[in-house]
Amino acid sequence: MIDRNELHAMKTAARFDEFGNTRFPTMAKRAVEFGLEPADSIKSEGMSCFARTNLGPTYTSHETFLRSPFCEDIHKVSEYDVAVVGIPYDSGASNRSGTRLGPAGIRHASSQISPFNPDYGIDLYENIKLCDAGDIYTLPANAEKTFDQITKGIGYIFSQGVTPIVLGGDHSTTFPTLRGISKYIDGNIGVIHIDRHSDCDAIQMDEKMHGTEWYHSTHLPNLSAKNLVQIGIGGNCCKSWSKFTRDSGCTAISMEDIDKYGIDKVAELALDIAWKGCKAVYV
Repeated sequence: MIDRNELHAMKTAARFDEFGNTRFPTMAKRAVEFGLEPADSIKSEGMSCFARTNLGPTYTSHETFLRSPFCEDIHKVSEYDVAVVGIPYDSGASNRSGTRLGPAGIRHASSQISPFNPDYGIDLYENIKLCDAGDIYTLPANAEKTFDQITKGIGYIFSQGVTPIVLGGDHSTTFPTLRGISKYIDGNIGVIHIDRHSDCDAIQMDEKMHGTEWYHSTHLPNLSAKNLVQIGIGGNCCKSWSKFTRDSGCTAISMEDIDKYGIDKVAELALDIAWKGCKAVYV
């Protein structure tokens, strides 16, 4: 018989304390110092609101958008006008997962793009102070705690007078993003949503998912469905989504409408409805 204590793994386990454990606590402390304490619902040691150092999930991105400066210390984000933020989360997708890799993919693709656009005479490096704030630390197995992280992180950036540009991630992340922003806006918020589907069920598979964000968003105190414009709606939409459009007072614009009226007229209509009585518009 083999003596279990002679097994390599058992000997290693017995010697574990000899290895020491100083690097992890140091890295965890730095992550929280630069990336904020996590949302109140998070209890795990070593987690921060924004993923920092190499303690974050392996699907977080290590490149920056348009090779802009990385704002590692999130407390210094107020030094910028605009902060790009990744939300690598796709557990709200019922079918096609994989968008947790979206922020990394967008950043990688952007490395080949110049911040200067000669057609419009705009240089993002010169016209605005742009940074990349990294990714929200998400929890693939828990929607509500991930939403808490998103709400705290995006809300913090917005509270510093900085405009967040969010890279997803599946559609469910829209609700906690708006929830984070809404707390810091003294007035109503308008929304322009460009999609083929309305995504306005109250619940899917007993959870808040990628088809429920507009139902919950329009139940925020300062976000009325009357200021929600959905562009491109059609295709295989559920009957419940058509009912939401009728009952809530939101405006749905189909691809047929775009063909009929043209994109300029549609954009004018969308902005007029979204801005009516509002202090800010989310796209």
